[in-house]
Amino acid sequence: MRMVRRPNRGVGAAERGRWFGVGVTVAALAIVSGCELGPKNFLNDNDSLRRQAIELDARIEQLEQDLAMKSAQIRRMAELSEHKPTMLGVTWQDLPRLDSVRVGRYSGVTDTNGDGIGDTLRLYVHTRDQQGRFLPVLGQAVVQLVVIEPGEAPRQLVEQTYSPLEFDRAYRSGFTGTHYTLDVLLGNETGVNVGATAKLTFTDAGSGAVLTHEIPVIFEPGP
Repeated sequence: MRMVRRPNRGVGAAERGRWFGVGVTVAALAIVSGCELGPKNFLNDNDSLRRQAIELDARIEQLEQDLAMKSAQIRRMAELSEHKPTMLGVTWQDLPRLDSVRVGRYSGVTDTNGDGIGDTLRLYVHTRDQQGRFLPVLGQAVVQLVVIEPGEAPRQLVEQTYSPLEFDRAYRSGFTGTHYTLDVLLGNETGVNVGATAKLTFTDAGSGAVLTHEIPVIFEPGP
């Protein structure tokens, strides 16, 4: 009796199951590989964020220092504006401050080129504190020369403004004393042979106080 072998159907199923398992394993390896690559990018991102955080902290620290400096300057300005002395027993009334501006008695029209005609109005300005002592100051000065003739309206001959820096440069100190010398060129008004009034208006840069002083000016007749 001859035996006939029939194909084993279970072998094909087993083969397919084996290849399926291999596919699952490869897929799992791919996933694992992807997970291993992820932390490297994540670490790079962390390094970038950490660097940005450090730079931001440094910037904030610098801004805080700048703010502290500005605050100190503002407090100092407020203290100065309120005239608060730092020593016991001293009040702001005791601190030297501009109290008056006076034009000296030797002020007037002078001849600077030797032609016998007065061409410059020269004012010797004295700035005094509350005790009458000379006090160096900084501010704007305006000089006006006005003629008032009988029966006529006042007529301004000349006006000149000195900036705070120009006024500061006018400081003089010598055998004639300490003062500020302001020269005003008269131009075409040198031929005037009448009396006039010179007015000085000074605005103190520190306090904003405005002080004035007037003196009579005599024009000497020309040749």
